[in-house]
Amino acid sequence: MDSISLFYWPKFIAKKKVNAMPPAPTTEQDITPGRLIGTEQGMIVLALFGTDYQLHLCVEDEISIALDRPVKGRIYARARRMDLMASGGRFIEPAYGRPRRIQGTIAAVNLQANTITVACAGVSMFICELGAKQSASEFPYGGLVGFDVERGARFELVG
Repeated sequence: MDSISLFYWPKFIAKKKVNAMPPAPTTEQDITPGRLIGTEQGMIVLALFGTDYQLHLCVEDEISIALDRPVKGRIYARARRMDLMASGGRFIEPAYGRPRRIQGTIAAVNLQANTITVACAGVSMFICELGAKQSASEFPYGGLVGFDVERGARFELVG
């Protein structure tokens, strides 16, 4: 009986909740996978995996990848004003077109760049640039935030 209880003891420990700090952000954390479904001069249409979202995003450099191919990159958006939300889901409005409103949880905070990485709508991550009147230090890791997006949300291809 003692050997059986010792065998199961480590599994019991692993299931116990531990109040620990969140993991440090990595370079892969802010990358959004998607499928390139359209291009125009200075703009792409990115379909997010596992959702019906089709985001119209600006690009600085032309992307020379065939349509209907998977791509990975970073999405940057400038927040008009970011607010902590008491409740709600994670979403992007509208589902088709340029992002206008985003709500999600804070996945990373960069105090030097004054940016917050927000996880919303499945696997999508937005690196949100805050205005001069707000500081990234005001928002806690894991908090639910919502904000309106200024025109010009952009996509930077990775790899």
